[in-house]
Amino acid sequence: MDSATTPDIAITNVRCFHNYLFEQGPVTSSDHLPIIMTISETPITIPAPPRRIAKQTNWELFNEKVQPNLRPKIRQSCRPKTTSR
Repeated sequence: MDSATTPDIAITNVRCFHNYLFEQGPVTSSDHLPIIMTISETPITIPAPPRRIAKQTNWELFNEKVQPNLRPKIRQSCRPKTTSR
């Protein structure tokens, strides 16, 4: 196990798992990472991060914005060599 990211010890009760929250504390000069454990009498809710809903995507607008970038502008940096006879 990676000791830089593995907590030394954390004790909980499976019957109350909605009532506690573990978070990493601030970095210190120690070789240990502090753990902040919040315990509540009521369940702790953690908002889910926003997600894209594909059904609501405006695909026409998406294609309009993406299409100009699908054909990269390539500059020719060298002229082709010509042979003289």
